[in-house]
Amino acid sequence: MTEGGNPVTTTQRCLALLLAATALAWTTTGLRAQNPRLNLLKNSGFEQVANGAPADWTLSSAAASLSGERVHSGRQALKLADPDATQSVSARSPVFSVIPKREYFLRGWAYLDPGTESPKPLGVYLWSLDAQGKEIRGPGGRQSSITPRLMPGQWVHFFQPMTLFEKAVKMRVVLHTFSVTSGTVYLDDVELLECFPGVFGEAVAWQGGSPDHLLTQSAEYSVRWSCADADQLIRVCEPPLDWSGFNGVSLWLHSSMAAGNAVALVFISENTTTEGPDYYSTKIPIDWTGWRQFVLAFKDLSVSRKPLGWNKISRIYLASKGYGLTYHPDLVLHLENLKPVNLSQ
Repeated sequence: MTEGGNPVTTTQRCLALLLAATALAWTTTGLRAQNPRLNLLKNSGFEQVANGAPADWTLSSAAASLSGERVHSGRQALKLADPDATQSVSARSPVFSVIPKREYFLRGWAYLDPGTESPKPLGVYLWSLDAQGKEIRGPGGRQSSITPRLMPGQWVHFFQPMTLFEKAVKMRVVLHTFSVTSGTVYLDDVELLECFPGVFGEAVAWQGGSPDHLLTQSAEYSVRWSCADADQLIRVCEPPLDWSGFNGVSLWLHSSMAAGNAVALVFISENTTTEGPDYYSTKIPIDWTGWRQFVLAFKDLSVSRKPLGWNKISRIYLASKGYGLTYHPDLVLHLENLKPVNLSQ
């Protein structure tokens, strides 16, 4: 990895994280320590060019290129134009050393050109490599990857913790289209974050959003959910949650606007003996701005079909579509501190 033409060593990365860990930032509530997170990809926005290609990236063919047609930020983005369903197009980052006792996350933005056959033509991978640079895979040939569900004509955000498999000493990011689909995808502002364990707290447990340290209620990070980027904000609970010792749920939501619509809050407790999903739910009217706490009694939630019970909650999600809702694409919500509570009778 290079910065300004000089190699960035593992020691410098450790020092950068240490400095970030001790840095202080002034907020409206005073001084607060900032969690360390270091982006290893120095050309995340594909703005730096070398010989007509994005610097620090290796492109598979001329079908991968720089383009100003669709840009999330800056002047250009990476364009992967897959001509047919028999081959793939890819871009690979430099190889980085793995530092023990660190966590790694991939985040970025992807744009799907209208007319592309599949909403999931893109794979975003963090390859685990051995000392010789050979890829290491997990059980059953598993790879650590993101397959974001894209929406034609829109920039979609992805953020996900990545797994490094046993004996991995190196790693690299690989962006590629799948050989069974065709179409064009643009990528921009792709980051590989190296962090101390637990930096993002429970915010990383939610799919469809991303951790946000700039707008919080009491935690270090909230979960930012843009309804334009994802229809649902989902937490998969493995193993299922046992909330049978409680009689309610509390959560904080921040709304960017009093949109006049509502979102659905759904607790899945799947019963395999019935057809269709089994769940508890309620609708939350979006009639305010700023932070607001909601405390909901289990007995007041709607019951659909025959959920197994509050002792087996396998998924929790907020939905902006379906359930008789009016969709508002400009709505942005922040979620924080969703937890079971005991309410006085």
